[in-house]
Amino acid sequence: MLYKNVKQIYSLLNQLSRSTGLDVTETKERLVLEVSSGRTDHLRELTDTEFRKLIDSLSEQLKTVTPPGDRIRKSIMSMCYTMNLIKNEMSNTKKLQIIDKFIMDHSKIGNKKPLMKYDVKELNKLHHQFEVFTKYYLSKL
Repeated sequence: MLYKNVKQIYSLLNQLSRSTGLDVTETKERLVLEVSSGRTDHLRELTDTEFRKLIDSLSEQLKTVTPPGDRIRKSIMSMCYTMNLIKNEMSNTKKLQIIDKFIMDHSKIGNKKPLMKYDVKELNKLHHQFEVFTKYYLSKL
């Protein structure tokens, strides 16, 4: 077992925890039990092969994790398409600039900032505002 491997595993575990909200210790113990076929739940008792399996497993799990708030942001973008604020042919950078300006001009949330800077709790409030904006826009058609 190399110190570098332990450091890499904890780095991957922390990334997974931030993305999913899972507890680092519980996740580590569960995964160590899996790769060691129930032999141990301690990193220091893993073989080199088991370490590689654990690193591969964590890396694969991280590939499938959706960043927190990503679905809410996509929903907000969808409402922006509905209100004709943005169009498909625009670059992603241009779309975000337009959405950010709209937020700065129309949002009622106290701390106005770019869409990508909102945390999940704030995104839920912003999403509700965009639902109201979209409903109003559609009523005027």
